Amino acid sequence: MQKEGFILTHAKIFKNLKERILNLLKDLDLEKLQLETTSDEYQDILERRDIVLDGIENIPVDHSLFPRWYYNEMEKEVKNYFMEIVVNTNDASEIIEKIEERFERECRSTWSEKIVVKTTLAELLIRHSIKPENEFLSLKIELEQFDMNEIGQLLTESEKFDLSIRIKEVLSEI
Repeated sequence: MQKEGFILTHAKIFKNLKERILNLLKDLDLEKLQLETTSDEYQDILERRDIVLDGIENIPVDHSLFPRWYYNEMEKEVKNYFMEIVVNTNDASEIIEKIEERFERECRSTWSEKIVVKTTLAELLIRHSIKPENEFLSLKIELEQFDMNEIGQLLTESEKFDLSIRIKEVLSEI
């Protein structure tokens, strides 16, 4: 039996969604469910419901008013898009241009999204031995000038810690 659902893998959850899911699970008609299922199915459903309830209760609430990417999702999406581009070109300028074009809205949206995109892009360029000339200088300046305090509550403390380590490693290799 799978013990973890999709929603339980998120670092944060919007307040209204959390309340809605909790209410739906708590409002299940257990009597009707018991009549329409076998005792094993009923027990399985109750166990799964309790796992989800416990999991949802432990997910921190995201107080942002606007939808946005989460840290790991953003990093993964940049990596995936980078790999699509690298199949067709190793030209650093073209890769950077395409990444910046694809994630332009996200980079304007929040500091956390912008810095995750830039850090992930720099990591990938280094890892794939793609050496941009002038572009690394602008990436380096952006990463050096970045102040983790500007993120506020957009990232968890562990995400901030991870991002700061990643930035330091990138800056040491540029």
